[in-house]
Amino acid sequence: MKFKQVGMFKSILIILVIICALVGVGYGVYKNMTYKSTPEYSLKLIYDVIQNGDEETLKKLIDIDTLGNRRYEKKLALYRQLINEGKEKEILFPYKNRKVNLAELEHLLANDRFNNDIHTIFTGGDVDSLMKGESPNARFVEHILMLREVDRFKLISLETYKMSSEQISVVIVGLDTKDNNLKSLSLEMKQLSDGMWKIVWYDFASFGFPDLERDYN
Repeated sequence: MKFKQVGMFKSILIILVIICALVGVGYGVYKNMTYKSTPEYSLKLIYDVIQNGDEETLKKLIDIDTLGNRRYEKKLALYRQLINEGKEKEILFPYKNRKVNLAELEHLLANDRFNNDIHTIFTGGDVDSLMKGESPNARFVEHILMLREVDRFKLISLETYKMSSEQISVVIVGLDTKDNNLKSLSLEMKQLSDGMWKIVWYDFASFGFPDLERDYN
C-alpha cells in the first residue's frame, strides 16, 4: 500500500510541476505579447529601424501622410476659409499629370518631401541638399540624423497620456551622450489593428535647434 501511495504522490507531484511549467510559459507568452502592444515597444522598434536604416518598416510606423498634412494644417485651413469667403481665387497647380488646388498641393508636396528625406538619408544620398531650397525639412532631417548615431541616446523616462481610445500623446526624456544633456521629445501615436503603435505627429521644436525655428513656425 505504501508503494502505491508513494507512486500516487509522485504522479501528483509531476502533474503539479507540469501545470506550474505551463502556467509559467503561458504567463511569459502573455507578458511578451502584452509588451509588444505597448507604445514603448513600438518606439524602441522605431529607434532600432532608424539606426539600422530599415526604410520600409519605418514608414509603416510613422504616418507620413498625416505628418505631411499636419505640417501645413493651419495654412491649409486659412486657405480654405479664404476660398469659401470669396476672398481668394482657387488656382489649380499641376501635380503628377493632374491638377490640384493649393491646399492639396501643399499636403502632397510635404508628403513627398518627408518620404524623400527618409529615403535619401537611409540610402546615403546627398543629405546637404535636403537642408537647402524652398521650405526644407531641416529640423526633421537633423532629428533623423541624430537618431541614426549609434547609441547616442539613452532612455531616461517615457510617459503616456490618453487622448482617445486609440490615440495617445507621449513625452520621452533621453540622455544625449554626445553633449551629456537631457533632451525631451513630445509626440502623438495611434494604435494599429495589430496592436502596434505608429507616430502620427511629433513636436518639431524638440531637441533644441533655435537657428531652425523659422522652419516650423
